[in-house]
Amino acid sequence: PEIDIMEANDHAFQSTPHSCDSPMNGHYNQCDRVGCSQNTRNIAGSYGPGGEYRIDTTHPFEVRTEFLEDDGMLTGMRTILVQRGRRVVLSHLTCDVAYLAKLTDALSDGMSLRITYWGQSATTMAWLDSPPCHREACMGPHAGEAIISNITVSDLEDVSPASGHRSDAGSQDGSMDASAGEEPEKHRWVSDPWAPWQCHHYVG
Repeated sequence: PEIDIMEANDHAFQSTPHSCDSPMNGHYNQCDRVGCSQNTRNIAGSYGPGGEYRIDTTHPFEVRTEFLEDDGMLTGMRTILVQRGRRVVLSHLTCDVAYLAKLTDALSDGMSLRITYWGQSATTMAWLDSPPCHREACMGPHAGEAIISNITVSDLEDVSPASGHRSDAGSQDGSMDASAGEEPEKHRWVSDPWAPWQCHHYVG
């Protein structure tokens, strides 16, 4: 099992849970390589370099990932990008609850945090950012910089039981809003700030 909290560059941001069938003798033999992803490239004006985007990747921003659970089972995942009072919500409502439930044991047992920085040809990275990115290699003068800091894992205050796989009040799947308030859920992963990097660069 794998949860890609951030697969991103300065033009596109994607989050992807990947489930697996039950392990045999401690090994996972059948896993979903595609996963159940949601990408900002499908939300017009949400994410990119410049002030015209709700999340301007030329400035730091905060990433919050919330894992919703009901009676000990994972029922939902929500990714929230926050910058200067604005936010973009990736609610993952297209992910089937039964699919996410397969990740419950892995999350309960504890998963390792892995940070990688890579990118090759434009074709190699097209799964992430085509469009909006164009055909350029991720090397030499096209190589950018990424900074990840202040990583925390915590329970939220005033926890209320998750009521299934649903988005926060007033926000639909893939929404944008300027609200500072959020419905409390149980677990949140936070990274802040996030510095800019260039097209076809991947951090996950």
